[in-house]
Amino acid sequence: MAAVSVQQIEHAVREMLANDLRLGAETATRLSADTPLLGEGLGLDSIDALNLVTAIEQRFGIEIGDDDLTVELFKSLNTLTGRVAQMISERSGD
Repeated sequence: MAAVSVQQIEHAVREMLANDLRLGAETATRLSADTPLLGEGLGLDSIDALNLVTAIEQRFGIEIGDDDLTVELFKSLNTLTGRVAQMISERSGD
């Protein structure tokens, strides 16, 4: 399986935010990689976060365990995409 870059993951997550969570392409595109995804940042709530996790799991064939479902995971787009990249790498044995 070909390696997936962090940039590819970020692009896919932005698409999920725009389409699956209906935030719109403009909002997803303008989102700084350091903007918090929860609360005062992007404003995702717990249901949005779970929907995003489900979409990520389906898209990348990974399972984000309950232990990973913390506020820290959603600290920013960078934090989320970095952890997803790590999970993909661990799964593929890279």
